[in-house]
Amino acid sequence: MLLLLCSVLGVALYFLLQQYRTKMRPVVEKAEKIPGPKTLPLFGNALEFGTSTKGNEAMCSIIGPKY
Repeated sequence: MLLLLCSVLGVALYFLLQQYRTKMRPVVEKAEKIPGPKTLPLFGNALEFGTSTKGNEAMCSIIGPKY
């Protein structure tokens, strides 16, 4: 019984995710056209910047004119 319940929930979750991806596809395609450095999920561009303020200023002066 538990296996059947997990299977049904898995299939329902799969179809919900497919529906979400189909619905969000136009938004993602438009967002990919925005210029800027590539980001990582959850981190964004945070890994490009160091922990020091001077390093962050240098990085901004490097990538600023490019984008």
